[in-house]
Amino acid sequence: MRKTLIKKISLSILAAAVGFSVFGCNGSSKDNTGPDVSLNSNTDLPPVTLTFFVPGNKPANYENVLQQVEKKSNLNIKLNFTYSSSNNYEYTLSQVMTYSQVDLDSFSDAFYVGRADFYTTADISYLAAAGKLKDITDLFQRYAPNIYKKLSDKELKSIQIGGKLYAVPSLFTKAYTLNVAVKEDLMKKYNLPAINSLDDYELYLKTVKENEKNVLPGEIFYPSASMFAGLYGYVVLDDNQGLVYKKDDPKMTVKAWEQTPEFKQVAGYLIRWCKNGYIDDINYSQGGKLGSVLTKNDGIKEGTRIIQYGRGNSDDFTFYNYVIGKDMPKQRMNPIGGVQDNPAIAINPKSKNAERVLMFLNWVQSSQENYDLFMYGIEGTDYKLEDNQLVSVQNNGNTIPYRYWSSYAFFNFDFYRTEKNANWPNNIDKKEYKDFIDTKTFSAPHEGFSPDYANLQNETKQRGDALLQNIMLAQVRGAVTIDESDLDDVIQALNNSDTEKIVNEVQKQLDNYMKK
Repeated sequence: MRKTLIKKISLSILAAAVGFSVFGCNGSSKDNTGPDVSLNSNTDLPPVTLTFFVPGNKPANYENVLQQVEKKSNLNIKLNFTYSSSNNYEYTLSQVMTYSQVDLDSFSDAFYVGRADFYTTADISYLAAAGKLKDITDLFQRYAPNIYKKLSDKELKSIQIGGKLYAVPSLFTKAYTLNVAVKEDLMKKYNLPAINSLDDYELYLKTVKENEKNVLPGEIFYPSASMFAGLYGYVVLDDNQGLVYKKDDPKMTVKAWEQTPEFKQVAGYLIRWCKNGYIDDINYSQGGKLGSVLTKNDGIKEGTRIIQYGRGNSDDFTFYNYVIGKDMPKQRMNPIGGVQDNPAIAINPKSKNAERVLMFLNWVQSSQENYDLFMYGIEGTDYKLEDNQLVSVQNNGNTIPYRYWSSYAFFNFDFYRTEKNANWPNNIDKKEYKDFIDTKTFSAPHEGFSPDYANLQNETKQRGDALLQNIMLAQVRGAVTIDESDLDDVIQALNNSDTEKIVNEVQKQLDNYMKK
């Protein structure tokens, strides 16, 4: 059996949703704090420059928009956003924060952070434990009250690390939802049934493979436990470590996803699809059209038509979205996710401007007018509104429209605007999405609990690497060369990466947390 089962991994990055209420925090963080300032004395604030390090590319009209933001905010600030490409952002952050190759004194005031995933060592928990993030426990509610009051007790608890707050999350709720976007004309051409299960999807893949020469049947993004575990009644405790427990288990017995019988069922699908050529990187790389995408999409409703997934000659591509297991309740995610999909904003502990950073974040979330200016740019220049939706305004040259900058750490569902006539995955219907969150999702029984891996950093990294090589089977696009009979060897390989030690420690922490 080959040890490497994966050729490459891609992220499907789609966001959406909401938050609520108030919670009181205790703690102290007075070191490296600038002069005390008040929300009611903005005219007396000394001038400062606030620097932000963010992923993405500088958008069009950047300087003009920030100048207006600076003026309207009345915070006596100058804003400077330093951009790094999405591919390089996490690497750069990890070098600065983890390996200290750049002194923190010269780094930005604030930056995006997230929980560990397969792509970065710049995890918020590790950075906080290493003293690389500002403790804002005593500052958050005072200087960013508009954000603070939107977060429920459980949400505030769930973003704490060791009982303290180190980052400001976006005001969106996301849920683990398994979706498949399929080529609509092929569904009609072969009279295929609606897709609500993996078996339904397999029938689609098989039909396309047997009848369409120039269409790659399927592609699968980010096949972690959170994609599939919910279909079998599991709650995901830690997606990046692949830890789950049964939703109806009052003891919340923690297990590694690959050690559940359902894992083998899922792996069986993925292995079979790869062996049958339903996922085939050769055809894909030669420019063949893409027939479907199975992904963890947050906020795409059943029936959404999508044109963005086209590959190769994709002019005639129209996709139709189905939710797999649509009648099953979906688990809400932690307010702080990965850096690339649901990040938070942390502050450099060496910054003298922590209060002003929080005041600026608070200003952005204080009104629709403030939010629109900062997030979408200048009305009439960068966008216009029709029926309270964004409508494109032509930009000169090959520049990025202002509203497309990587602003997802600032998202607020209450102020978020959809684009009129836009036909893409994350252009949600706000009313329907709120109904989805309110009626079809649930907060996990362990909500408010986050594992502390401070003493298991080597073990969790080893397991993360093993998961990447041995479990992320779907994104291999035809590279899987094992049989289902080899799965026991895969599971054993993960056991050799201190899985049992991690599971036992997390179970102990969870049990203690639930007793409180």
